[in-house]
Amino acid sequence: MAGILTPTSGSISVIGRTAALLELGSGFNPEFSGHDNIYLNSAILGLSRKQIDHRYAAITEFADIGEFIQQPVKTYSSGMAVRLGFSVAIHSDPELLLVDEALAVGDIAFRQRCLSKVDDLRRRGVTILFVSHSVGDIKALGDRALWLDHGCIQEIGEVDHVVDSYVAAMAEKDKRYSHMHREDGTEQLFQLQEAAELTLEPVTTKAEPLPSSSPNSGADANYIARSLLEGRQLQATATPAIVKSRFGGARPRHK
Repeated sequence: MAGILTPTSGSISVIGRTAALLELGSGFNPEFSGHDNIYLNSAILGLSRKQIDHRYAAITEFADIGEFIQQPVKTYSSGMAVRLGFSVAIHSDPELLLVDEALAVGDIAFRQRCLSKVDDLRRRGVTILFVSHSVGDIKALGDRALWLDHGCIQEIGEVDHVVDSYVAAMAEKDKRYSHMHREDGTEQLFQLQEAAELTLEPVTTKAEPLPSSSPNSGADANYIARSLLEGRQLQATATPAIVKSRFGGARPRHK
């Protein structure tokens, strides 16, 4: 819909000016100042130089980033970038506004200002496509909801019904995850309440010992060479362990 990606199948027709806020800094040149990027981004959205001049004061007032408007965008925080991007988008008189999770950053006051502005645009007849995981925002702004999971439609319809189905599915998913993982996120292969208190009981298996060290290292080397030629096993000590649990039974485990 924003004209950024080509659909894998089918086609879509968009009539009217479309403004999209898809990610932080989208449409901005990080080397340019905020002032220059207002003109650049607004021109991309189809505004003339005269129209931009007329709306410049309103854009900067809504963004409210002060003297940073003259600084390169690459020096902006994520909140400052979304402030400027959102301000440009809503002042371009869009007929279709796409907002994808961009309002997840920024302080509470600015979020409320944005949501109020989006609601105002909707009352004026602007089509809003609002993508978010915030069920509160979706309920506040949406007339209809579409729940997608890995690109597949799970449900579409009235907002409250779709949101309730989504919340129930996420609660069930979290329950399954908690059942299979410990609190630190590592996977557990058995229930914690069934975990045994493991004790290790060392068992020593003797093998043919190596000769004790002596000043005559050549003699040791000759002994090892003869043993290898004769196929004899050389091992100082093997130390397997037996793991016991309070459920009974034991099994050897080699270190």
